[in-house]
Amino acid sequence: MRRVLLLGMLLSALGWAQFSDVPQGHWAREAIEQLANEGLLYGFPEGTFRPDGQFSRAQAAVTLWRLILQYRLKDLRELTREDIERLKGLLAAVKALQEGVEEARQGTNTLADRLTGMEGRLASLRDELSSLAGKGVEAGEEALRQLQEAYARLSGLEGLVYKALKDQREELSALAGALRDLDAKVKALEEAWNQAREGDRRTLEERWNALSSSLSQAASKVAALEASLGKVGELEKNLAALERRVTSLEEGLKTLREEVRKLREEVPRVRKPKPFGVGLYLSGLSSGFGVGEYVTSGGFSVRLLGALGNPGPYLSGSLGYRHEGEGVGYRIGLGLGRGFFGPGFTYGEGSFGLKVDLLSGLSLVAEGVYSYPLGSGPIVSRFGVGVMYQW
Repeated sequence: MRRVLLLGMLLSALGWAQFSDVPQGHWAREAIEQLANEGLLYGFPEGTFRPDGQFSRAQAAVTLWRLILQYRLKDLRELTREDIERLKGLLAAVKALQEGVEEARQGTNTLADRLTGMEGRLASLRDELSSLAGKGVEAGEEALRQLQEAYARLSGLEGLVYKALKDQREELSALAGALRDLDAKVKALEEAWNQAREGDRRTLEERWNALSSSLSQAASKVAALEASLGKVGELEKNLAALERRVTSLEEGLKTLREEVRKLREEVPRVRKPKPFGVGLYLSGLSSGFGVGEYVTSGGFSVRLLGALGNPGPYLSGSLGYRHEGEGVGYRIGLGLGRGFFGPGFTYGEGSFGLKVDLLSGLSLVAEGVYSYPLGSGPIVSRFGVGVMYQW
């Protein structure tokens, strides 16, 4: 029984005093661990203590019962093997003393019977003395004295026997009281042990049920995991095929990027043209023309052209397309013009020009303008070289 108690206290000290929801530094951690190590508080099956939870009347009753049980078991826990052997020797001495008392009682009864017989004999002797009074007073008195001494000795012996019996009875009463107390303590210990074993059995059953439930859930999860692992194998195969596809696509993309790079190196770089521009052209020592132009982001342009010199003043408007390359560009256009010389003539116009960039926004340009009359009038061709500024 002591081994079971020690095992319970050891389990409480090793495992049951650790609660997952009572961290280091908690203001009540020391008190909770001490009560758990003493076996007064166990916690819940999932390993928590719930320090902020409600304390029900049933929980208070169980805690008080455990506290009373601890104090009941305290004295018996301190018993050693030597104490138990000493108690066994005391019980043997009590048994021997009881046997001696019984023998003394039998001896006392024998002495009492003998004393009664002697008293009867004394009475008969007194009667004989009375009848023999005439034969000799001195002999009678001597016999009477001897009888009185014998009676006194018997009375003293009876007192000693009664005193011994009294002392033995007192010792027996003390031993009987000690035995009754010991028997009561043993019964209380057995009752407390049965109650504690029943409470521990219920606690262990609750923990076993919780553990069985957790094991069942774990088995279900393991089965689901095994089923998932089967799917994982298929996914790994699909993933390997996908990785091979991705590798092939990456190689194709790398090849495509290399081809694009080469094409970019081969194709002249196209730049977005600036929207506004003005230019001045010389077509001779005393003639020339100037232009004002607006270009969209797509390269389409609207331009006004004014010319002076032979054969006379000229003004036109045209639509065209301008291309901007890496440092060079060109423009083509068609339009309508009016010659303000002679009676005045209307012209259709076609133009083509080239430019080379010099500085930021400034370019060297060369352009030819061909004007053909829409009716009567001379054909006019102009070719000029000049500069253009774009912004």
